[in-house]
Amino acid sequence: MTIASFQKFYRQVVGTLRWRLMHIRARYHRKRCNDTQFISVIGSNGKTTTKELIAAILSTHFQVHKTRGNNNALKESGVEISLLGTDVNDDFAVLEAGINEPGQMTKLAKVMRPHVAVMLCVRPAHIRGFGSIDAIAHEKGVIFDHLEPGGVAIVNTDDKYVMNEATQRKIELRTFGTDPACDISLVRSDSCWPDCLSLTVRIDGTEHLIRTQLLGRHWSSSVLAALAVGTYFGVTPETCAKAIESVPPFWGRMQPATLSNGVTFIRDEIHGDKHNFDVAFDFISDATAKRKVLIASAYASEKSIRARMEDLGRNAASLFDYAIFIGDRGNYAIRAAVESGMQRKNIFAFYKYQEAVDHIRSELRNGDLVLLKGRMDMHLSRLYLSMMGNVGCTLKSCSNTFLCDGCHKVHFKPTQPITGPLAPGNSNV
Repeated sequence: MTIASFQKFYRQVVGTLRWRLMHIRARYHRKRCNDTQFISVIGSNGKTTTKELIAAILSTHFQVHKTRGNNNALKESGVEISLLGTDVNDDFAVLEAGINEPGQMTKLAKVMRPHVAVMLCVRPAHIRGFGSIDAIAHEKGVIFDHLEPGGVAIVNTDDKYVMNEATQRKIELRTFGTDPACDISLVRSDSCWPDCLSLTVRIDGTEHLIRTQLLGRHWSSSVLAALAVGTYFGVTPETCAKAIESVPPFWGRMQPATLSNGVTFIRDEIHGDKHNFDVAFDFISDATAKRKVLIASAYASEKSIRARMEDLGRNAASLFDYAIFIGDRGNYAIRAAVESGMQRKNIFAFYKYQEAVDHIRSELRNGDLVLLKGRMDMHLSRLYLSMMGNVGCTLKSCSNTFLCDGCHKVHFKPTQPITGPLAPGNSNV
């Protein structure tokens, strides 16, 4: 065994022992929190925003602990760390849980043992580790088997996979969705930039207007889920509405940032699967702006890089006035955009980071609405930061799973007043 392989083996052993110790501590601490109601938020998309909305609503009347940032994964002991942060005097603990391999939900569910399980949706995220979307749904559905006695599942009736898992079990259901028969039903929703998402919902036969700071109609299910939790615990719809309106977009999730030069970025560089690209494009299609600009890398998919870039090119031609593609095979995106009717002078592709920086600094102007969209490993946040200063990191990609704003290796040095939001120096904002 070489020194390098031994070091790798040693790190794996230490990491496993550390996680097991954390897991044991979390299970013990969960037993101590007898008076705390635990709420688990599950789903392929929208967990963090839903958790923030639920916590804001419950905090109007109760003492609430919540997952810090989006620290929800098993491998990083995110759920265990969040649970250990619960005080025995907390009325509620709102925890989000993410999975990417079979068997993980059972381990997380045994730690959380929730009184309420909120399931938002099932998408083909991490499908390589599961093999099929049905397998993903089954894994997420395990949470329902670990509800505390008398617990309730709050489920999205618009998602057939969620409903299939929920209805297989003899558990109490509270429902949300577009079906008028739901406990919390969506009547209509609107999100047309520069306006934020607003919804009309029906609760117990009465319609209520819910205003938010969120961008995009796809957040409707998160709002409905939060309302379902809040009203279940006796918070009035009016109080829920005020709490929801106070919650800003979470970092890097359709987050608006207007700079001193009048350029507005829509930062959405956290999640890079096809579904997240599609809902961001839906938002852009309804938006009003002087000029719509796309800055994007390829989305995560089983498709070839060529197919993905061609798909991006066609979307750019139909929705945007100007497009900049980052990373491999940008030529395919350019060709597809031109074939779909976009003028060649309005399309650029860059493999090297600094070339892209120089271009966007010279090209973006007052009134531009820029969708910054890509996979997390591409770290397109640096392009946003470069509009306000100099960035020392020029890596094509890296394995860090947090925004570049908070990374000391980026060596960000402002050259002008900072007007856009900057994430704190923390791996889980």
